[in-house]
Amino acid sequence: MDPDGLTDASLNGIQAHIAIEAYLCFTYPGSEAEAEVKNGGIIPGTNGRADYINHLSHEIYEIKPITQAYSPDGKIQLQNYVTNYKNNGQKYNKGTAFLSQINGTIITGVPDGLGGKMNLRLITFPNNPEQAGMIYYEKCNDSKVKERIRQGVNVIDFEAIKARLAENAVAIETVIIGTLSIVTFILCGVPAGN
Repeated sequence: MDPDGLTDASLNGIQAHIAIEAYLCFTYPGSEAEAEVKNGGIIPGTNGRADYINHLSHEIYEIKPITQAYSPDGKIQLQNYVTNYKNNGQKYNKGTAFLSQINGTIITGVPDGLGGKMNLRLITFPNNPEQAGMIYYEKCNDSKVKERIRQGVNVIDFEAIKARLAENAVAIETVIIGTLSIVTFILCGVPAGN
Protein backbone atom coordinates (compact mmCIF):
# COMPACT_ATOMS: atom_id res chain seq x y z
CA MET A 1 0.00 0.00 0.00
CA ASP A 2 1.33 3.45 -0.84
CA PRO A 3 1.26 6.44 1.57
CA ASP A 4 -2.07 7.63 0.11
CA GLY A 5 -3.80 4.36 0.97
CA LEU A 6 -3.93 3.00 -2.59
CA THR A 7 -3.35 -0.73 -2.81
CA ASP A 8 -0.92 -2.40 -5.19
CA ALA A 9 -3.90 -3.66 -7.19
CA SER A 10 -5.44 -0.20 -7.56
CA LEU A 11 -2.10 1.35 -8.54
CA ASN A 12 -1.53 -1.42 -11.08
CA GLY A 13 -5.08 -0.93 -12.38
CA ILE A 14 -4.59 2.80 -12.85
CA GLN A 15 -1.30 2.28 -14.68
CA ALA A 16 -2.78 -0.57 -16.77
CA HIS A 17 -5.63 1.69 -17.89
CA ILE A 18 -3.18 4.44 -18.83
CA ALA A 19 -1.02 2.05 -20.86
CA ILE A 20 -3.93 0.38 -22.67
CA GLU A 21 -5.64 3.70 -23.41
CA ALA A 22 -2.36 5.12 -24.73
CA TYR A 23 -1.87 2.04 -26.94
CA LEU A 24 -5.39 2.34 -28.36
CA CYS A 25 -5.00 6.10 -28.94
CA PHE A 26 -1.66 5.49 -30.64
CA THR A 27 -3.04 2.73 -32.84
CA TYR A 28 -6.52 3.89 -33.89
CA PRO A 29 -7.46 7.31 -35.32
CA GLY A 30 -10.49 9.03 -33.81
CA SER A 31 -9.66 7.92 -30.29
CA GLU A 32 -10.57 9.44 -26.96
CA ALA A 33 -9.57 8.04 -23.57
CA GLU A 34 -11.28 8.74 -20.24
CA ALA A 35 -14.16 10.41 -22.07
CA GLU A 36 -16.70 12.09 -19.84
CA VAL A 37 -20.21 10.69 -20.31
CA LYS A 38 -22.93 13.07 -19.11
CA ASN A 39 -25.26 11.28 -16.69
CA GLY A 40 -23.28 8.10 -17.36
CA GLY A 41 -22.15 7.48 -13.82
CA ILE A 42 -22.99 4.37 -11.86
CA ILE A 43 -24.89 6.59 -9.41
CA PRO A 44 -27.93 8.10 -11.23
CA GLY A 45 -27.48 11.77 -12.12
CA THR A 46 -23.67 11.66 -11.98
CA ASN A 47 -21.24 11.76 -14.87
CA GLY A 48 -19.09 8.77 -15.77
CA ARG A 49 -15.86 8.23 -17.69
CA ALA A 50 -15.70 5.77 -20.54
CA ASP A 51 -12.25 4.18 -20.69
CA TYR A 52 -12.00 4.37 -24.47
CA ILE A 53 -14.20 5.69 -27.27
CA ASN A 54 -13.51 5.56 -30.98
CA HIS A 55 -15.44 8.36 -32.66
CA LEU A 56 -14.83 7.05 -36.18
CA SER A 57 -16.35 3.62 -35.53
CA HIS A 58 -18.81 5.06 -32.95
CA GLU A 59 -17.81 2.47 -30.37
CA ILE A 60 -17.23 2.47 -26.63
CA TYR A 61 -14.90 0.11 -24.78
CA GLU A 62 -14.40 -0.70 -21.10
CA ILE A 63 -11.09 -1.93 -19.64
CA LYS A 64 -10.98 -4.37 -16.73
CA PRO A 65 -8.56 -6.93 -15.25
CA ILE A 66 -9.16 -10.49 -16.48
CA THR A 67 -10.30 -11.44 -12.99
CA GLN A 68 -13.49 -9.46 -13.74
CA ALA A 69 -14.30 -11.26 -17.02
CA TYR A 70 -17.27 -13.04 -15.48
CA SER A 71 -18.43 -10.15 -13.31
CA PRO A 72 -21.37 -8.14 -14.65
CA ASP A 73 -20.03 -4.82 -13.29
CA GLY A 74 -17.92 -3.77 -16.30
CA LYS A 75 -20.60 -4.81 -18.75
CA ILE A 76 -23.24 -2.83 -16.82
CA GLN A 77 -20.93 0.19 -16.75
CA LEU A 78 -20.34 -0.09 -20.51
CA GLN A 79 -24.06 -0.47 -21.27
CA ASN A 80 -24.75 2.62 -19.15
CA TYR A 81 -22.34 4.65 -21.31
CA VAL A 82 -23.86 3.36 -24.56
CA THR A 83 -27.39 4.07 -23.31
CA ASN A 84 -26.49 7.61 -22.24
CA TYR A 85 -24.87 8.39 -25.59
CA LYS A 86 -28.00 7.14 -27.35
CA ASN A 87 -30.22 9.17 -24.99
CA ASN A 88 -28.23 12.24 -26.04
CA GLY A 89 -28.87 11.53 -29.74
CA GLN A 90 -25.49 9.93 -30.52
CA LYS A 91 -25.45 6.40 -31.91
CA TYR A 92 -22.59 4.64 -30.19
CA ASN A 93 -22.38 0.90 -29.60
CA LYS A 94 -20.33 -1.54 -27.57
CA GLY A 95 -17.05 -1.90 -29.40
CA THR A 96 -16.25 -4.84 -31.66
CA ALA A 97 -14.08 -3.39 -34.43
CA PHE A 98 -10.71 -3.80 -32.71
CA LEU A 99 -11.24 -6.79 -30.42
CA SER A 100 -9.73 -9.47 -32.66
CA GLN A 101 -6.84 -7.19 -33.71
CA ILE A 102 -5.69 -6.40 -30.18
CA ASN A 103 -6.31 -9.81 -28.60
CA GLY A 104 -3.00 -11.13 -27.24
CA THR A 105 -1.09 -7.86 -27.69
CA ILE A 106 1.52 -7.32 -24.99
CA ILE A 107 2.48 -3.89 -23.68
CA THR A 108 5.87 -3.95 -21.96
CA GLY A 109 7.50 -1.57 -19.50
CA VAL A 110 4.30 -0.30 -17.89
CA PRO A 111 4.99 1.43 -14.54
CA ASP A 112 3.34 -0.55 -11.76
CA GLY A 113 2.78 2.50 -9.57
CA LEU A 114 5.33 1.35 -7.00
CA GLY A 115 8.55 2.07 -8.88
CA GLY A 116 8.72 -1.19 -10.84
CA LYS A 117 7.60 -2.23 -14.31
CA MET A 118 5.05 -4.76 -15.50
CA ASN A 119 4.03 -6.33 -18.78
CA LEU A 120 0.36 -6.52 -19.75
CA ARG A 121 -1.34 -8.95 -22.10
CA LEU A 122 -4.64 -7.81 -23.64
CA ILE A 123 -7.42 -10.38 -23.73
CA THR A 124 -10.65 -10.02 -25.67
CA PHE A 125 -13.44 -12.38 -26.65
CA PRO A 126 -14.27 -11.19 -30.18
CA ASN A 127 -16.62 -14.10 -30.94
CA ASN A 128 -18.70 -13.68 -27.78
CA PRO A 129 -21.43 -11.01 -28.17
CA GLU A 130 -21.80 -10.80 -24.38
CA GLN A 131 -18.20 -9.54 -24.22
CA ALA A 132 -18.61 -6.82 -26.89
CA GLY A 133 -16.73 -3.69 -25.88
CA MET A 134 -14.78 -5.37 -23.08
CA ILE A 135 -10.97 -5.30 -23.07
CA TYR A 136 -9.33 -7.32 -20.31
CA TYR A 137 -5.71 -7.42 -19.23
CA GLU A 138 -3.42 -9.59 -17.16
CA LYS A 139 0.14 -9.18 -16.00
CA CYS A 140 2.63 -11.49 -17.71
CA ASN A 141 6.26 -12.24 -16.92
CA ASP A 142 9.28 -11.59 -19.14
CA SER A 143 9.59 -15.23 -20.26
CA LYS A 144 6.02 -15.12 -21.58
CA VAL A 145 6.86 -11.91 -23.48
CA LYS A 146 9.88 -13.60 -25.13
CA GLU A 147 7.70 -16.59 -26.05
CA ARG A 148 5.07 -14.28 -27.56
CA ILE A 149 7.71 -12.45 -29.61
CA ARG A 150 8.85 -15.80 -31.06
CA GLN A 151 5.20 -16.56 -31.91
CA GLY A 152 4.86 -13.26 -33.78
CA VAL A 153 2.44 -11.67 -31.34
CA ASN A 154 2.27 -7.87 -31.30
CA VAL A 155 4.56 -6.59 -28.52
CA ILE A 156 4.64 -2.84 -27.86
CA ASP A 157 6.86 -0.83 -25.51
CA PHE A 158 4.93 1.64 -23.35
CA GLU A 159 7.73 4.26 -23.36
CA ALA A 160 7.76 4.20 -27.17
CA ILE A 161 3.99 4.74 -27.23
CA LYS A 162 4.28 7.72 -24.87
CA ALA A 163 7.08 9.26 -26.94
CA ARG A 164 5.15 8.88 -30.21
CA LEU A 165 1.99 10.36 -28.71
CA ALA A 166 3.96 13.32 -27.36
CA GLU A 167 5.57 13.84 -30.80
CA ASN A 168 2.10 14.08 -32.30
CA ALA A 169 0.99 16.72 -29.79
CA VAL A 170 -1.53 14.51 -28.10
CA ALA A 171 -2.88 16.11 -24.94
CA ILE A 172 -1.15 14.67 -21.92
CA GLU A 173 -2.24 15.59 -18.43
CA THR A 174 -0.71 14.78 -15.07
CA VAL A 175 -3.21 13.64 -12.50
CA ILE A 176 -2.25 13.88 -8.85
CA ILE A 177 -3.78 11.50 -6.32
CA GLY A 178 -2.44 12.57 -2.93
CA THR A 179 1.34 12.45 -3.29
CA LEU A 180 1.22 10.07 -6.25
CA SER A 181 1.69 11.67 -9.65
CA ILE A 182 0.31 9.71 -12.60
CA VAL A 183 0.69 10.66 -16.25
CA THR A 184 -2.47 9.95 -18.19
CA PHE A 185 -3.60 10.54 -21.74
CA ILE A 186 -6.89 12.43 -21.76
CA LEU A 187 -7.60 13.13 -25.43
CA CYS A 188 -6.16 11.40 -28.45
CA GLY A 189 -7.48 12.26 -31.89
CA VAL A 190 -10.82 13.93 -32.45
CA PRO A 191 -12.89 15.50 -29.68
CA ALA A 192 -16.24 14.06 -28.65
CA GLY A 193 -19.11 14.81 -30.99
CA ASN A 194 -16.99 15.07 -34.15
